[in-house]
Amino acid sequence: MYDLLKKYLKNKNEYLGKEMFSAVLLDLQFREAGNTTRASNLMAYAIKLFTPTEGLKINEKKFERLSKISSEVWKTK
Repeated sequence: MYDLLKKYLKNKNEYLGKEMFSAVLLDLQFREAGNTTRASNLMAYAIKLFTPTEGLKINEKKFERLSKISSEVWKTK
């Protein structure tokens, strides 16, 4: 999954910061384990992008973008 995500981002000329990349990768791992619901998508991002001091560091627009990237990478699998 890591290699597929790196290849996708390179081909699309997109950049994700370390935290966002890690969150999308976790989402892909959830998908690989059979969890393909929106709730599991959000859980992956919440695990990686939550801090006690800042709360959840993702808004709906970012969530949709990351979810779209994850879905498109998943389709190339």
